[in-house]
Amino acid sequence: MRRRRRYEGNKRCGVLGWLLPVLWLLLLCFSVGAGSVGPCWETLLRCQEDPTCASAYSQYQAACEPVLESDGHLPASCPSHCIGALVRLNETQAGAALESCECGIDVRCRHLKAVIEPCLPRPAAAGLGCMDARRRCEQEPACGTTLSAYLSRCGQLFNGRRCTAACRHTIRLLLATPPGPRLAHCICDGVERPFCEVLKGNMGRLCFSGSQDEDNEPSEEEEEEAPFISAANGSPEGLTGSEVSEGRMQQREAFEAGASSRNESLQAPGQKRQG
Repeated sequence: MRRRRRYEGNKRCGVLGWLLPVLWLLLLCFSVGAGSVGPCWETLLRCQEDPTCASAYSQYQAACEPVLESDGHLPASCPSHCIGALVRLNETQAGAALESCECGIDVRCRHLKAVIEPCLPRPAAAGLGCMDARRRCEQEPACGTTLSAYLSRCGQLFNGRRCTAACRHTIRLLLATPPGPRLAHCICDGVERPFCEVLKGNMGRLCFSGSQDEDNEPSEEEEEEAPFISAANGSPEGLTGSEVSEGRMQQREAFEAGASSRNESLQAPGQKRQG
């Protein structure tokens, strides 16, 4: 009887001896498979089956056509409306997966991934991102107050109409108030990148191009009521709720109007596959 029990015990141990490694191997294979990235053609099909993702992908194709159709030459910069389209595409589940999918041996897929890389809305890889620079300024009372004044006096700067003496004066104060100078050298990043790049372009063109009379002192008549509101949620210090809502609406309308006018000349003649 004892020998029989000992035999059965050894038999069970023998079964477990080879079964456990197999179970661990299956578990490992399952874990690797679950975290693996699918091919881009399959990811694109899933995106096209989702109406929200398909619409965002179509807008991305039209907005980013000059970048996608570049003949092997990587763009020095990315159009702001292309970045905005990528932000909307990445907000969908299937669209976000297109960034990390595998091209395999698809040459065109690898080319599209390479040329669109500068446009991806990700945190700044080098240097200080503008979203972080703005948050650091808001944490300092003096800088935060000056930033609020800048937002309330430079509304027309975002619209690309003009840079008033009051706006230029406030910008000088902001860049002279620590850590405000970081805002001049930060890198536009994240979801605010398209707005940030438009604003930086307008500032360089309208405020510091040398065509403006920078010696003019700000006057009460030039102070603007429509503030520029950050794309992030929250009200700048010193602004009322109605001012924030009005400023955010004017900011969005101006940006979309500019993007719409640019997209009229960017309508793709046909669908293009992207990895």
